[in-house]
Amino acid sequence: DILENEGYFAELNDSNNHYTLKLYNCPIYKLASIYKEVCKHDLQMFKELISKDLTRQECIIDGHPSCTYIIPKTASKN
Repeated sequence: DILENEGYFAELNDSNNHYTLKLYNCPIYKLASIYKEVCKHDLQMFKELISKDLTRQECIIDGHPSCTYIIPKTASKN
């Protein structure tokens, strides 16, 4: 709900050892398509908010259908 309130269309899936967070739209797409480094700041924000162990597997800017993040269940919040 929090991500949706910020303009994201989000899906969270639960696997055995991790969660997969898929964001199917990008509120900063226009800016990120010009300045790719904006995506690094977006990733850092999610690491600070969710877990420092979070990784981005795919990115919309690279032509994928979603920005996909992997969150280990054993993840530690900063």
